Amino acid sequence: MSTRSTLDFYAKEPTKDIAPVARLYHHSDGYPSWRMKDIKAAYDLTIKHYDGGGFSYRVKQLGDYISDLAAFYVLANKDGAGDLEIDNRPLHMDIEYHYELWAEDGVLLVKINDIYDHTSEQGTLAELHAKHAE
Repeated sequence: MSTRSTLDFYAKEPTKDIAPVARLYHHSDGYPSWRMKDIKAAYDLTIKHYDGGGFSYRVKQLGDYISDLAAFYVLANKDGAGDLEIDNRPLHMDIEYHYELWAEDGVLLVKINDIYDHTSEQGTLAELHAKHAE
């Protein structure tokens, strides 16, 4: 069975009154052990392009350019039709994990919501990647 997940990208810390800038839907491999690797790959690709393309100032202002991270996430992780989709519909009813991403002072923050267990954890990308990535 697939472990479906969604990722919401926010310009600032999410609240119920703030809509995400972008939402992505993964049909499978939504466990934190996979998803944190994918988020890290997207972040690394974003930074590589910022540093190499004359946009290094955007690192400290990542929250203002969070849609870049969403675009690089797709670039880094899309394997084929149906596996990863841009999806701004309300949350799917059959997801197991929902990830919320935003940046503060150039630091990427992630909140992992386990839909079935009704639990969540939040931390920096570095902290959660170290904890979950295999």
